[in-house]
Amino acid sequence: MRCTFGHICTVRGGFLAVAVFLCLLCCQVTFAATEASLRDSIKQEEAKAKARQDSLKRLTVEEKELDSTLAASEKSILALEKSLAEQRKQLAGLAAAGESTQRDYDKLLKEQQKTERALAELLSTMWSLHTRRASIGGRDLENWPAIDREYYWTADLLRAIDGYQEELRKQELAVSEVLSRRDAIGQDVAEQMQRLDQQKAKLLGERIKYEQRLAMVRKQRQTAESELNDTLKLIADLNFDLKSARQANVAIDKAKGQLPWPTTGKIAQKFSPSSNPPVRGLGFATSGGADVRAVHGGKVMFRDTMRGLGLVVVVQHGQDYFSIYAFLSDCAVSLGQNVNRGQTLGRCGYYPSINGDGLYFELRHHQNAVNPESWLVKS
Repeated sequence: MRCTFGHICTVRGGFLAVAVFLCLLCCQVTFAATEASLRDSIKQEEAKAKARQDSLKRLTVEEKELDSTLAASEKSILALEKSLAEQRKQLAGLAAAGESTQRDYDKLLKEQQKTERALAELLSTMWSLHTRRASIGGRDLENWPAIDREYYWTADLLRAIDGYQEELRKQELAVSEVLSRRDAIGQDVAEQMQRLDQQKAKLLGERIKYEQRLAMVRKQRQTAESELNDTLKLIADLNFDLKSARQANVAIDKAKGQLPWPTTGKIAQKFSPSSNPPVRGLGFATSGGADVRAVHGGKVMFRDTMRGLGLVVVVQHGQDYFSIYAFLSDCAVSLGQNVNRGQTLGRCGYYPSINGDGLYFELRHHQNAVNPESWLVKS
């Protein structure tokens, strides 16, 4: 059976009365957060924000110092790498010099071997002369020219032997000096490289430690920034709540005749509580999707679908006044949200009694409907 408009109005009035009654019960809880408690909460959050700002400042300074330390460490490591490269070049040069020295050494050994063979031949000759003299026992003394020749020959052999021996000593000394110099330089370079490697390993270890610390500081700074942003947002929300609470609790009873219209359009139904069925609010005819705005600051106490009223939003302005918005096509606020005067609550939807887009609006003091038209600004 098709529902008549009178039946809809009766049902609507009953449901709205229930909704307002439930809102009044909720008041005892939702308005426990008084203006004083909001100010205390803001003060506490501001103290947290100050502490987090100080922590963020300290972490930022530490991050810059670590960045500077890492840059200096990187510069030192690059300098060490350059020194190590130079030392490796020296070692490579020493290796080449060692090969050359080895070749010279091999050549000297060959010369020594030649000298030793020549010396051996001379010694053999000398031995032959000695054995011959021993065998003749001076019986050849009358052949003085031969004896004289042997004498000078022997002296020349002895001088040659001394020369070869001296040359061998010089050659051995030269080889020894070259090898000693090469070994000394090689040892010195190796020790320097070892020191540089140790210093590099130490710097690399310190750099890893600084990088780990820097990563931790950056993570702490990001966390501190996030927490600070959350705290600042909470402070803004609390200030908004405080402003809304002040506006809701103080101003609405002094704003009669000054409230803005809840939507743009024209009044299609007027306030008529004595008619049958009674009309306890105003019906507005609007264009499709027109915005629905709060007539005063307050808290959203109801946001749901109601039978015969579609999507409904109820805003509480202090503990005594409520504004009711029905037949919304969608809603832009959530339950418990504080709203400012003129803030968009949603958009107008289909209004059955005018067979088109519109808004049904009520204003109530306690549970009693009052004529909204006398509270709204004159059109």
